[in-house]
Amino acid sequence: MIRDLQNKLLSIGLSGCLALCYLYMIGIDPEELVFKYDELVENKIMTEDCYILDGDKFIKMFGSNKKVKRVALNDTNYDLYIAYYKFQSIGHFVVVDKDNNVVYNSFYKSEAVKYGNMVEKRTLV
Repeated sequence: MIRDLQNKLLSIGLSGCLALCYLYMIGIDPEELVFKYDELVENKIMTEDCYILDGDKFIKMFGSNKKVKRVALNDTNYDLYIAYYKFQSIGHFVVVDKDNNVVYNSFYKSEAVKYGNMVEKRTLV
């Protein structure tokens, strides 16, 4: 397990976009991920490289009872969604509104969002 802070931060920065989107969706400061990192990995909810193994359990660890719901790309029944964009071999999760405008992006710039296509969409209910 990653024990040093710099490598945890590096892991979150490089591949923690879905985790950070979940936290945004439930109103939790993204920095809280650093404090729960070890517990999430130890409980097999998230891998060391921030791959989320169970979104519902991840959200519950931060005090929310919401559940992840996958929806169609054209769904507009909810205010916010987590969208996955893909460009060549690059993928990135962001939070979008019902009109697919990006409202939260953990990267300052994302080639996947700028040049790619939305290929997956989910929300929390």
